[in-house]
Amino acid sequence: MSTAALVVYDWLTLPGFLIFAVAEGPLVINAAVADTASNLLDRVPDETDLFLFHLNCTLTHRFPAGRAPLIEGLEARGIRVLNRNATDISKKHLQARCLALRLPSVHTRPEAGSADDMIIVKSNLNYGGANEWALTLAERDLLGVGTGSTMIYEPNHYLVMPRREVQAEWWVDPQLTCERFVGNREGRWFRGFRMVNRFVLCEMSSPDEVKKVGSSRLLRSWMITSGRDESTPAEPVAARTFADMMRLASDVGLDFGAIDAVVDSDGTPFIIDVNTTPAYYSPAPGLADHLRGGLEGQIDA
Repeated sequence: MSTAALVVYDWLTLPGFLIFAVAEGPLVINAAVADTASNLLDRVPDETDLFLFHLNCTLTHRFPAGRAPLIEGLEARGIRVLNRNATDISKKHLQARCLALRLPSVHTRPEAGSADDMIIVKSNLNYGGANEWALTLAERDLLGVGTGSTMIYEPNHYLVMPRREVQAEWWVDPQLTCERFVGNREGRWFRGFRMVNRFVLCEMSSPDEVKKVGSSRLLRSWMITSGRDESTPAEPVAARTFADMMRLASDVGLDFGAIDAVVDSDGTPFIIDVNTTPAYYSPAPGLADHLRGGLEGQIDA
């Protein structure tokens, strides 16, 4: 079934991103921070059922500047807006929401543990803040992303070190976040993909400190549909990871995207990343087809 009734409002992604594997022939509108609601509403066809914010940027509350009237105008036409509330995927906000939901959190403070505890130092922005460099200074100011870190501005710049080696200024730098490093002997971790009521949970393994799908080995996966209890994982760690991911996704308004969780030696999952524009590495056979069912279900509704 065609998903041409979907409009993807896109900024700074590529054809290889997941949404373009899931959706069949969506209308893509190239986004700009300066877009106005009236201009965009004129470009959305009458037959549109769904509008997806697909912005490869960490803070999008004002992307575009007329986001609120745009959403109001779309919904007045009966168009469902996906990821309308998923506007802050910064690392500090993510851990604040985990704490508020009483989920396991990697949040820590300089004095909170042993000097030998391992800490990972990251940019507070998604993907190391690499994409935000494409914004002008005025756009960065409008969105509130700050000046960016000149120390860590790509994921491969992340630092893992004992707490005693973390410099004092890094703890208070608003462009950085210092988190408790969590790992296990097998290098197990999880990535979950959501499209409305469809979810794919992938358990993977990687020897690398910073886990990436492209350098990981798929151990197993679960194709999950909301309301079908038989599709949820029976394995305890996977079941808890899925439940925690769904709680967080609902809390931050993630209708479509990916969530990463690392696991400690006791099997406790810690959510460390939310991505509203995941790339597509096809870690599990049938992933795109399963998620497409969630998309088509919304168009048929």
